[in-house]
Amino acid sequence: MKYSIGQFAKKTGVTVRTLRYYEEIGLLIPECTKTNRRFYCDSHLSSLQKIISLKYIGLSLEKIKKYGTCGKVFCFNDKSWRRKERNLQILLKRSTMRWQFLKNKKN
Repeated sequence: MKYSIGQFAKKTGVTVRTLRYYEEIGLLIPECTKTNRRFYCDSHLSSLQKIISLKYIGLSLEKIKKYGTCGKVFCFNDKSWRRKERNLQILLKRSTMRWQFLKNKKN
């Protein structure tokens, strides 16, 4: 399904301004039509969910962008990061289950 920025903001509870900022810094890039109209799709829901979860555990947007886009979200070796990684895994799993529940509920 395709969402305008307003629809996506309403669906996710994230402000339009925040979505535009994430696009500006290259963190969450919407797809574009041939007429340059931007839209978000269901895959962006997952990406946004990860961004929110990583912010929740204390990562800066800069680190999320650096490590999240290369697939190496946690490259750190100290114990506190490993503990945060475990907590993140649990949080992401719960968030994914919630997104799926909400998605199925609306359909």
